[in-house]
Amino acid sequence: MRTIAVPVDDEIYVKAEKRATALDTSVQAVVASYLRDWATEGEHTDAARQTLKARFAQRDWQFSVGAPDNRTQRNARR
Repeated sequence: MRTIAVPVDDEIYVKAEKRATALDTSVQAVVASYLRDWATEGEHTDAARQTLKARFAQRDWQFSVGAPDNRTQRNARR
């Protein structure tokens, strides 16, 4: 594990420390979490892109949002 030093304005650090304390964490933990998420962000995007490509490549792929309507709901619209 590496340790890094990042210069931060005193006023910003005090505000960050107060916010971190209110969230029951530390500034160091927040920064480490942010860097971990930021560094792996592309991996998640690439995986999602591959999933979408595979879905669109299927001939019978249908787009839908939410649960399909039941018979009563479909008939009520006629």
